[in-house]
Amino acid sequence: MSKDLTKYVEVGLRIRRQREKLGWTQEEFAERADISMSFVGHIERMEKMPSLDTMIRMSDVLGVGLDYLVFGTKTVKCDQRNCALYSDLNALMEAYRGRQET
Repeated sequence: MSKDLTKYVEVGLRIRRQREKLGWTQEEFAERADISMSFVGHIERMEKMPSLDTMIRMSDVLGVGLDYLVFGTKTVKCDQRNCALYSDLNALMEAYRGRQET
């Protein structure tokens, strides 16, 4: 398995671990995240990649930061490659949360 594919699969594993940590079934999580239960299964097995909007919604529902779902860490170390991405992801999360409050 390539290094990039391994990271891709880890996103689904982190989602499943966090869901299970909360004691939720796929059905309960799907309902809370407003996605289908079959899509949750596809995401957890990384047969399908969720959109950024769905990732943000899932991170909110799971109570973790998007950085945890994407990078596997709660605090991303900034370097030239990921510091801009991290800032962009945080800006998108804030914009999404702002839309939810209105």
